[in-house]
Amino acid sequence: MATWSMLLHVGRYSVDGSCDPSLCCCFRSATIAQSSSASGSTIMDLSLSGPVTGRCGGHALATFALGVPSSDSLSYSSYSYHSDQWEQHAITRNPSTGAINDVNLELSRCNAVLTSVSQNSAAAHSASALVVLALAALAAIVMQLQA
Repeated sequence: MATWSMLLHVGRYSVDGSCDPSLCCCFRSATIAQSSSASGSTIMDLSLSGPVTGRCGGHALATFALGVPSSDSLSYSSYSYHSDQWEQHAITRNPSTGAINDVNLELSRCNAVLTSVSQNSAAAHSASALVVLALAALAAIVMQLQA
């Protein structure tokens, strides 16, 4: 069985228009990044981030930790400003097209398909991880200031 580290490409993704911004917080584009061990030999975790639009509570950027890619399933939780509750998302990959499906388990109108635009080389993985971590820290600061 192949693991996510082999199946999920680190890089930039375009996002189809299937997510409904009148009900959902939707990615406009997305980046999947990874952080690795100090030696670079072990993937520590993956993250999904990018600019968002729609019912996002005034946020223009979102970053979600996808966890350690040690199994065939990845997921994250997002807060729904439409339903005022946390919603689970499952991340699946279409093996024939390579597209990533972001499936909202509570509201299918918030689903999206991510298609790879560019893949990062191994040398760029750590730089992408640093950028995502910096963006996540900035987003956390902004959320605290708005609270």
